[in-house]
Amino acid sequence: MSNATLKGGCQCGHIRYQLTGEPLMTALCHCTMCRRATAAPTVA
Repeated sequence: MSNATLKGGCQCGHIRYQLTGEPLMTALCHCTMCRRATAAPTVA
């Protein structure tokens, strides 16, 4: 397991998070805010 720290949150900034370790999975988001922010149908 890595000691890498991952940080992120939602577009509006209301939710923030910080994780340590290797990711178990990846996903695609297709919510309205992500689609508008990137002008794309999904965001990895």
